[in-house]
Amino acid sequence: MPSKTSLFDRFWYLLPISSALLVIATLPPLKLWWLSFISIAPIYFFARISVTFSWKKTAFGGFLFGVIFTAFILSLTVLQFHWIKEVYLFTFFVRASSIVILFCFGIFASIQILASRLIRSDNALVHIFFASSFWTCSEWIIHHAMLGIEYSVIGYPAHNSIFVSLARYGGPFLTIFVVALVNISIGSIIYYVYQHKKGTGTGTEIRNIKLSVLVLCVCTVVAYIASVAIKRSYTNSDKIPLHIATIQYQEKHNGAFGQEKYDSVTKERNFIFPELERIVLDAQNTAEYNTYSSAASSTILIYPFSPWNGAIGTTSDRNAYDKKVLALEYDTFSRWTENYIKKDTLFVTWNTAIRDSSFFNEIHYWKNGFLNGYNQKKILFPFLDYTPAISKRIGLFTTPIDVTQGTKYTPAVTVNQRTVSAIVCSELTHSIYKSNSKGSDLILAIGSEAVFTSGIANEFNIGNAVYRSVESGVPIVRSNRFGPSAFILPDGSVSKFLDYKKDGILSENVEVPQKKAETPFEKGGGTISILSIWGILIVLGYHQIKNLQSR
Repeated sequence: MPSKTSLFDRFWYLLPISSALLVIATLPPLKLWWLSFISIAPIYFFARISVTFSWKKTAFGGFLFGVIFTAFILSLTVLQFHWIKEVYLFTFFVRASSIVILFCFGIFASIQILASRLIRSDNALVHIFFASSFWTCSEWIIHHAMLGIEYSVIGYPAHNSIFVSLARYGGPFLTIFVVALVNISIGSIIYYVYQHKKGTGTGTEIRNIKLSVLVLCVCTVVAYIASVAIKRSYTNSDKIPLHIATIQYQEKHNGAFGQEKYDSVTKERNFIFPELERIVLDAQNTAEYNTYSSAASSTILIYPFSPWNGAIGTTSDRNAYDKKVLALEYDTFSRWTENYIKKDTLFVTWNTAIRDSSFFNEIHYWKNGFLNGYNQKKILFPFLDYTPAISKRIGLFTTPIDVTQGTKYTPAVTVNQRTVSAIVCSELTHSIYKSNSKGSDLILAIGSEAVFTSGIANEFNIGNAVYRSVESGVPIVRSNRFGPSAFILPDGSVSKFLDYKKDGILSENVEVPQKKAETPFEKGGGTISILSIWGILIVLGYHQIKNLQSR
């Protein structure tokens, strides 16, 4: 009769494959987020039983896991990348980089599984904490290698669970670490039960099963307590309602931008955008809008895009730049807002602005016919916000104009006793306190992932917005012209949502507390947590290597 071991010898590859498929199932379009708590359990069970396999099989199993789920993500992100047609060579290089990324991620996953097999322990706690810290540190390395883009394998789906509350104290990598503990504890329980039933273990299987169950229970209880504490803090805080509406409008080409027209009678330049005029009037004529807009200065209306094609500036800027670059002047659009935006409504747009001969990526706040304030993008993304010097030297330009790093600190505006500011596009993948919007009561996360033809990047940034809200303890409005858009509360819950590729007005009366103090994460909890996780990895790794050498 063939043994169980021989069965695994024949079908060993099913474990890494099943793990990769479980990871894929947690991501869009399926979004079965609860599978994230078991998604990497099979590959770590494989790592434990692979001691009976050759090192080559173990390495290939890890590589197989890494390549399958990475190929899925790349197929919906990097391979879907498109940029302005003039830089087709840059677009080609970005898409071609998927081959290198795929290979590197496969190697990375292979190293993880080899390390888990090599530095294994007969003590369940040692093995679980080492493997979890190794996984988390690997994701930290990938995060920085990918220039801060957070496409975490188990961190993204966890934003739907109580485990996201841990980000208030230690950031997303604390959440990732604890979710990894849950996964590897489950994998360990299966392994020790398997060894006990086979009768080929060391006699410590029952103790190790109990220890694994203990880790699983402690992780769940800690996440639950953190979740309850955050919800209670938000519930008991003093809140002021702000009525917020954000526009989702899919048109990218015909009618996507307004135009400037010169009036020969008034001798003024006027802005005309019939489609946007219709949309903003519809948004302001809803029963919900008029119910809440009776309170002075309490309504925010967001158009998360630029209404014109080009930059905005002053008359002197118009003289300095070609009309194709400078499309509009502040006074021209101010008159438009006076005509189409109701009194005391804060109208928000996302534009390129010229200031002192430099271009800035800015969020503009218009009210009662004036530019009431603005936020500048501080955290710039290379190749999309500006062309790095090294690329310019070889003649590969990727941007028609280079944006300058913003230095204007906010809160930019006050609305009904609450300070409102914004983070711009890719800043959403970085912590709020690193941007120009730290300390605000309400954050508008305005951006677009239109450089990808699929919607998976848009979906990931909803997860990023949830993490930013929990980390900073403030409500966040994720506003995306192409969707999805969402209102996110400080406890990480999504109170309202408008899906990708849907036209409409997402509006709600958002209860906004006053931000009175920094969260534990903002006080350094994120740094402490990642240093602690690296410490666990180094200490346990060193301990196990010493044990291996003494055998």
